[in-house]
Amino acid sequence: QAAAVLDQLIRGRGATAPVHKAYRELLAGLGDEPGLLRHARDYVAVLLHLRQEREALALYLDSKQRDPGFQLGDPQPVSELIAIAARNQQSKLAVALYEEFARRFPRDRDLVMNGLAAAKLMDRLDRDEDSRRLLRDLLERFPEHALRPEIEAALNAIAPNSAGRIAP
Repeated sequence: QAAAVLDQLIRGRGATAPVHKAYRELLAGLGDEPGLLRHARDYVAVLLHLRQEREALALYLDSKQRDPGFQLGDPQPVSELIAIAARNQQSKLAVALYEEFARRFPRDRDLVMNGLAAAKLMDRLDRDEDSRRLLRDLLERFPEHALRPEIEAALNAIAPNSAGRIAP
């Protein structure tokens, strides 16, 4: 009953961090994994909106550990998590988030920006061919994009041979 009351409070007027924590503890105590995942889908976006990046990323990772198929519903929080992971030197996580983003939101306005970030991180992870392929795909699909010069520069940085370089 307590979990239901807290759920109603959270969904109605919103709640403080301690209320969210108590709610999650109740759900965990009840073994309500679907409830925990449902709460996380909404609460990660709230935490990001409140600029609580570390908490948002931790909740996302906890949810992903509980259910490897866990996904956020909207593209914007995924874009924000990509940027946070990249800033925190969590390259594998940022690339994995981008791959999910590209698969689920192929027409989103942030696809090129996220793709460029992921390609740079792939290069650092010694995934040069994946990085080249992604950058070439972005150039082909979005030839007039404002980030084209940066995409070309990134491609040239990982393709030192003449076959992979973009002509200036």
